[in-house]
Amino acid sequence: MSRVIDALIAYRILKLLVTPFDKTDAFKQGIIDKDGKVLIKSRQIVNQKQRKAYTLLISSNCFSQRRISKQSIYRKRSYKVFTREWFRI
Repeated sequence: MSRVIDALIAYRILKLLVTPFDKTDAFKQGIIDKDGKVLIKSRQIVNQKQRKAYTLLISSNCFSQRRISKQSIYRKRSYKVFTREWFRI
């Protein structure tokens, strides 16, 4: 059972790493901008939809990691990269 949970968490992290910022729920809720910079801090979030879109553990770490590593793999070949990283785990 723990392998299933680990696989689901890995899937969610990889999906967030590959998805462009403007297609995430956090962007649609106005929590981050198009570059991934946080506009609303986590303690200022009061709406339940916003809290679901920006979880502290996974989303904030993935967004900051993507913003730091501005590489081209997230733009053009995102599906290929996602598949390769999924099978690497």
